[in-house]
Formats: sequence, C-alpha cells, structure tokens
Amino acid sequence: MKKWLCILIIAATALSLAACSEKEESADNPDGMSVGHVTQTETIYLGVLLPLSGNMSVEAAKAKAAMETAVDIINDSHDIDWDIAQNAGLAKYGNAKLELRFADCGNTTVSCLAAVGELIDLGVTAIIGAYDPYMTASAAIVCKNKGVPMICGSAKSNRLSDGSYALGDGFVHIAMSTDQETQLFLEYINQINIKNDLGIKKTAIAYADNSSGNDTEQLLEAALQKAGLENVALIAYDPLDNDMMEEASKMVSNQPDVLFQASAGNDLAAFVPAYVQSKYVPQAIMCYSQGFWSKEFLSQVGKAGVDYYLGCMVRPDLLYSKAEGGSEDSKSRATMLFAYINSLYKTKANTDMDSNSLLEFASVMVAVQAVAEAGTTDKQAIITALHEKTFEAPYLYSGAIAFDENGQNSIMPAYISRITSGRYAYEY
Repeated sequence: MKKWLCILIIAATALSLAACSEKEESADNPDGMSVGHVTQTETIYLGVLLPLSGNMSVEAAKAKAAMETAVDIINDSHDIDWDIAQNAGLAKYGNAKLELRFADCGNTTVSCLAAVGELIDLGVTAIIGAYDPYMTASAAIVCKNKGVPMICGSAKSNRLSDGSYALGDGFVHIAMSTDQETQLFLEYINQINIKNDLGIKKTAIAYADNSSGNDTEQLLEAALQKAGLENVALIAYDPLDNDMMEEASKMVSNQPDVLFQASAGNDLAAFVPAYVQSKYVPQAIMCYSQGFWSKEFLSQVGKAGVDYYLGCMVRPDLLYSKAEGGSEDSKSRATMLFAYINSLYKTKANTDMDSNSLLEFASVMVAVQAVAEAGTTDKQAIITALHEKTFEAPYLYSGAIAFDENGQNSIMPAYISRITSGRYAYEY
C-alpha cells in the first residue's frame, strides 16, 4: 500500500511540475504562444496590418489573399520542388502551423497606431505590413519601441530603408528601393548601348508632383548626371490631371533617347495616348514600378500597340522559357513555382497575382523562415536572424532574400520587363 502511495505522489508531483512549466511558458501570451525553443507542435502567430477599408482596400484585399496563400503553402503538403511546401507545417520548427491575425490599419496614422497596438497586445511573434509606406513607417516606430520585428513586403519608399525614419534593427524591407531600381535601369541602358550601339545620351523625366514623385526625381536626376547622361526635360505634373498632352509634348520636344516616368497607374496611363499622338518613338520609356504594374496601364499600352514601355517586375514571367533567351535553371524553376502559387492565389482572388501581392506573399515566408532559423519565438532572436540569415525564395528570379544593415533587401528581387503585345515579358 505504501509502495502504491509513493508512486501516486511521484506521478502527481510530475504532473504538477509539467502544468507549472506550461503555465510559465504561456503566461505572457493570451493565445497560448510559447516563448523559447519549440519542444512540441505549436502555432506561430503573425500580425498583419493592411488598409482593408478606404481607398486602398481593393489592393489590400489582394495582399491579404497572397498572405493566405502563403499560409496554405506552410500548413499543407504540396507536391512541388520546394522543401518548405512539402510538409504539413514548418518542418524546421517542429512542424508548427502558421496563423495570421489581421488588423485594419485604415488610411490614417491614428487608425494605424490603434491597429498595431491591438496586434502587439495579442502577443504576436512579428508584424507584417502595412502596404502603404507612411502607415508602414508609423507602425514600425511602435514596433521598434516594443521590440517587435516587422517585415514589410511591397510598400515603396526609399525612406523606409535609408535611415530617414530611424526604424531600428527590427524593421526589414523586401521591395526594391528606388536606389536599386534606378541602378537596374542604368545598368540596362548601359548594356543595350554597348550591345546595340544605340548612342543613348539624352534623357527626360516626368514625375508626379507629390512626396513620392519628388523623392524619385531627385535621386534619378543625380544618378543620370553621375552616369554621364544629359537630361533635357524635367516635367512635374499634377497626378489628378487626365490630359497629359502638354506635359508629353515638353518631354519629347528635345528628342530624348530614353524617357523616365515616376508615376502611379492612372496618371502613367494618361501619358500613353499623348506619346502615341506625338508619333515620337523613343528607345525606351522606363517606368518606376507601382504605375507600371497597374492593369489599367497594361491595357492602355496593349491597345496602343507600342512596345517601348519597360519597368521593374517582381513576379516571374509566366511565359518565360529558355527559348526566349534565358538559360538559368533558377529562372525556369521560379516560373514553375510561381505558376503553382498563382493557381492557389487565383482561387482566393479571382485574378492573377501581381508583383505587389507576391512581395506580400514573400513577407509571410520570410517571417516564418526567420522563426525557423532562430529556433525560437523570442523576438530579439528573430531580429538577429533577419539580419544574419539568407532566406530561400525560389519563387523569385533572385532566388533569395537577405537584409543589409539598414534592413533593405540587398538581393534585388526584380528584373526589367517590357510590355509586348499586351503582356509583361522578361527583358533583362
């Protein structure tokens, strides 16, 4: 009898200790998220900030669908050539499942701060977002003060990673910076100049007269001067204007070889009929990404029947093949993987995944990979991993994502695409 009593006491003590240990692990996490090295299957919770209401809600809904597609890739097993997609759960982290907690950051700083506060109070491991660059910066400052890592996918602003906002080590940015985009444009111009002896010397710049357009213009003008190219026209315009005939005439009046446009989708499309009517055919019109990715712009260029519009594209060309001039297996693999990811996305969004949405997909993948590389949900360890590790991204032509000391993705995720016959085609 005494022997059995001792056994019962020992068993009860063990259960009590286990319960206390479990309670201590989740005490600071209302959703049961444990902090520390994973010892059993658990759930990784990520907070997502998106402007789900307001004038960016349509694009935000696409971003949400892309992020949910990333959850599908992580949580379910897929028969594709990508290790992370072949297991039901994150294999490198105890087959943990992924769950996203969405919060609407709206279109104001006040609504954004409320949303990020809500997510941090939930105890999420990291925060992703917030699509709009200014909302992203506001949220990142809160994350910095709270020691929470933040991964930004598609928000486009050089200031997010040039030190202007002082967002700290916990903030990283996947999309190309304007610096990188300009570098790729000038590299391309130099290459076609050498290869085809085009004699490109003169350029012209049209830019939206707003904070984003002005920042891009200043950086580009300095880069063109450094590259020894003469800029013969510098045109600021009101992005709300629908008629760009006067601005287009000024752009082509001095016969520039290459034109640059720092424009959003609607105003960039407004220039197309004006250039066509002028009958001037430049060697190229180089477009900064956000406007270039617009469906309205693609349709406008396709209807105009011109093929001189180029820009930086992130999503792989679905029609890319070695026969089109490619030889790298990584590009063929990226095309195949993206086609599969896109098929999952289309069931949610009823449209093809664009470059912005793919960057938001990437932000989720980087977040979970950082947890796996850190081997813990400890926030500081994840921040360290974000800066020290290179993350596999076989769905991009770049194949990988890595962040420099400023949190900027140092492996350019984009390539130059040309609009030909109404579709985006790989160019350089």
